[in-house]
Amino acid sequence: MKTLCCILLLSTVAIASKAQISGNVLYYETNTNWTQNYAAPFAQQQKAIFNGSNEILMEVNAMHNAIADSYLAIFHLAQVGNTAREADSLMNFRIQAFKKGIKNTNLKESDFVVDMLSMLPLYEVEVTKKAFSKTYNEVPAGFEIQKNVHIHFYSTQDLDKIITAASLNEIYDLVKVDYFVKSQDAIYDSLRKTASELIKKRIKQYQDLGVAMEGQWTLAVDQTGVYFPLDRYTSYTSNSTVSLEAAKKKGQVTQMKKPQGIFYNKLPYAGFDIVMNPEIVEPAVQYTYNIQVKFVMEKKVDKPEPVKETKTEFKYLMVTPEGQIKELPTK
Repeated sequence: MKTLCCILLLSTVAIASKAQISGNVLYYETNTNWTQNYAAPFAQQQKAIFNGSNEILMEVNAMHNAIADSYLAIFHLAQVGNTAREADSLMNFRIQAFKKGIKNTNLKESDFVVDMLSMLPLYEVEVTKKAFSKTYNEVPAGFEIQKNVHIHFYSTQDLDKIITAASLNEIYDLVKVDYFVKSQDAIYDSLRKTASELIKKRIKQYQDLGVAMEGQWTLAVDQTGVYFPLDRYTSYTSNSTVSLEAAKKKGQVTQMKKPQGIFYNKLPYAGFDIVMNPEIVEPAVQYTYNIQVKFVMEKKVDKPEPVKETKTEFKYLMVTPEGQIKELPTK
């Protein structure tokens, strides 16, 4: 009974330590299926599996965190006007002012592209009074123009300046930010090479244990993957707080709705044998590589002993009247 109590005490201390260093996201984790979504891709993978008595499956998971070479920000604009000309004029004025506001960046004219989406008439309801009734008619009241502005930039510092210029021109809708990496092929080649070297190292370890791995039947399959920051952002709600003083006075506590935010939730390193460039500060593009090698060991079959030929020889003996035994010739 004493041993059981010690184990429970240690478990409680471990949980408390986790709460101190994990941040408020722990509260979100305990109330949702955040843990399953967070580590699902690689949590259940194993490194070496015996499939039967004569099969060994080796597996290596590798990851490379790559900082983007450039980015693409997409802003959405909507503008209304009494006429189509007025709406278009007001829209162009905002866009030109936006472009002037980011001239102090390293952007070129070709990095700024306007994508026309729609120009639609707006209608209002007009009431026509008659002697004994009212008629409600839709009449044109104006026009609405919608456009997207695509901005190609090259550093996260540029994005701060772009957002500031956008807000000064009443552009608040940042739709998304895409990430571009130029050396994608080189990254996958590096992952393949490093993973293959680890497989060879493990084969050597098996051989040192006396397992014959050379010359056996093998089967290898691999798979690549990529996770962009847009796929790794997770919603987050701050933990609610309750006043202890109000609880002591038995006062009625009105809890306010906490704002919901998002944070970059990188793919966790658990389950990966190799992580290249593990220390990242800004959101990164995470490239993954998985290789599985199956070894089918040859079963040793005991050879039967050769059959020995037996030869039977017959001897004929005769007993004489004097009691002597004589061998008779067979030929």
